[in-house]
Amino acid sequence: MNNIHNRNQILFTDNIANFRDLGGCPVQGGKQVKPGHFYRSSVLSKLQQEELDLLSDLNIQMIVDFRSPSEVRSEPDVVPPRCQYYNFSAIDFGTESDSAEVNSDMKSIMMAVIEKKIQLDNTESLTAQYEAMAADSSAFRQMFQLIKANPKAPLLFHCAAGKDRTGVAAALILLCLGSTEETIIEDYLLSNMYRAAENERIIKELSEATQDKALLNAFLVLLGVDAAYLHAFFSKVQELYGNWDSYFEQAISLSPVERAQMKERYLI
Repeated sequence: MNNIHNRNQILFTDNIANFRDLGGCPVQGGKQVKPGHFYRSSVLSKLQQEELDLLSDLNIQMIVDFRSPSEVRSEPDVVPPRCQYYNFSAIDFGTESDSAEVNSDMKSIMMAVIEKKIQLDNTESLTAQYEAMAADSSAFRQMFQLIKANPKAPLLFHCAAGKDRTGVAAALILLCLGSTEETIIEDYLLSNMYRAAENERIIKELSEATQDKALLNAFLVLLGVDAAYLHAFFSKVQELYGNWDSYFEQAISLSPVERAQMKERYLI
């Protein structure tokens, strides 16, 4: 174990959950990811001046939003000045009712379940979503092309809760830079720690709307992450491409030379 949580840089703010710098994550060969280049977070729809100042201080120049267009319309990001915004939809984790779009934040989706506007997806469905991201990695390819075109520009990438689509994107960056799958799983599971307070708040509010303990427990599962989800992504990649080298070259359009250049640029 690499004791990732002592190296990973969590940034605490009132309005951005699970906000982290990938800097400090170890890679093979005794190196680690250079801080200040790759940030991950939850949705940026509630930014106040404090958060805008923080993003400015971090010199974040590009934001990649992996949510679907309907999620973005429902809850648009607050984009800081002098920051370029890109919406590369990875997969739609939100759900739409027949009459209106359901807000993309987790609480709103779960309230829609309580009100019987939508059906609750089970964990098997969530695993299938990870497999779908392996089968269609176009959003992640676009992210890497953006990184290649702007190698010195710090990037913040996110989805809604900052754990699933964002977790896959973080895993791919770390894989590209030489982290082991074990290290990446550790980093991925930190979402359970860094979202704990937010998840507890959501469950407390939802418990005022329903006393169904089974439903609340199901919500708690969906608010977290499980290693099995990311393993499903890894397994699907191996099934479709055989190995990571082929995946990065064919699905991400990143050659071995370009991966080596990224390691030179982003590792210390």
